[in-house]
Amino acid sequence: EHPGGNITGTHCTVPAYSQVKAIMKVLPNVKTIGIVYTEGEPNAEFRTQDFKKAAGELGLQVLTSTVTKECKTIAEVAEATKKLVGKVDVLVAHQDTSISRYGKGMIDVATANNIPAYVTLGQLLSEGAMFSLGIDFAALGTLSGEQSLKILKQNIKPGDIPVKTEKNYSL
Repeated sequence: EHPGGNITGTHCTVPAYSQVKAIMKVLPNVKTIGIVYTEGEPNAEFRTQDFKKAAGELGLQVLTSTVTKECKTIAEVAEATKKLVGKVDVLVAHQDTSISRYGKGMIDVATANNIPAYVTLGQLLSEGAMFSLGIDFAALGTLSGEQSLKILKQNIKPGDIPVKTEKNYSL
């Protein structure tokens, strides 16, 4: 909440526990979650571990498949996704550089195999993902603007302003 120094900001992460609860609400019979992520990308690694912990606390299993940091195609994401077909009840795409860019590969495999796809980035909804629990980016922008005003008009040091996020998620 307070990174120190001359830093503040906002973030757009929905807690993993809230995401898993949303999946369970929409798909009450889910037992196994499949996550496709970029191996070696710190954000993707962290999000996956956080998701595994939350799912475990709620009695669900998580299986994973990875793409490389050099991933540059929808086909590579599709191949990684195919490794989870027949083993999972839902597929998950996190905020992950490769998956957010080439996630259509996951969505296409999910659709072809009648597996619901949950995404943390709403842009993949237009690619065919079934649902998402996400941040209202307009509201997040308002929070960022309010922080900027505190710095520019009230001369408050950035390090004295806590990092914030929008907590009214949209399913």
